[in-house]
Amino acid sequence: MKGKTLVVCAILSAVATAWNQSSTPVGPLQPGPGELPCQFGDVQLAWELPAGSLNGFAVGVAWTGPTWQYGCTLSSTDLSQPGSSVVVGTLQGVLDDGVGVSPDYLVQGSFNGSNLTGLGQFRCRIYDPVSGACVGTMQGRFDDPISAPGQYGVASGSWRICD
Repeated sequence: MKGKTLVVCAILSAVATAWNQSSTPVGPLQPGPGELPCQFGDVQLAWELPAGSLNGFAVGVAWTGPTWQYGCTLSSTDLSQPGSSVVVGTLQGVLDDGVGVSPDYLVQGSFNGSNLTGLGQFRCRIYDPVSGACVGTMQGRFDDPISAPGQYGVASGSWRICD
């Protein structure tokens, strides 16, 4: 995953230094006419799968390079069939930078994985809280071993917002 992230960053870096006909830099950080500015990076979370009727959660940080960009707080709800070896559910929460009006973005998505190993993945959409428009995505993998109750797992992935 890190290798793919580095390749994507290298490509985006090359795009960011491209020049248009007026010699103005155009790319993710300097959008051209009609393009939306984008921000992107990694997300790292403490992860706790839901247990029966109790909701789980994910709490952490969305980074842009070495810089903290947003705090991320998600609640997870289990939709699995009782006794199933598969865990599936929904995620709902916010991204917030701690400055000004809160939250900066709403997050909704889903997760699925193994109830036996605690390994799985998550996918979310990121929404503007005022317009309700989908402005980005967040996805990644989690590891929350069932064999360690009361001990938080971890999740990591990537995020991208264009607004």
